[in-house]
Amino acid sequence: MNEELTREMHDEFAVSKETEREHLIIFAHLSVQSGHMTKEEALEWYGITDEEFGITEAEH
Repeated sequence: MNEELTREMHDEFAVSKETEREHLIIFAHLSVQSGHMTKEEALEWYGITDEEFGITEAEH
């Protein structure tokens, strides 16, 4: 019973891989906009591609 509750609680807060990737891209943009990182540093730190970074730029 205890294990079932734990599994259900984790499933409720699980984030899809796509959503996780979107968050990384957003954090990369925020890091660059705030001046904490260069674009190149953010790409490396967050493990995203230049293309992913650019796609989000076009959406904003």
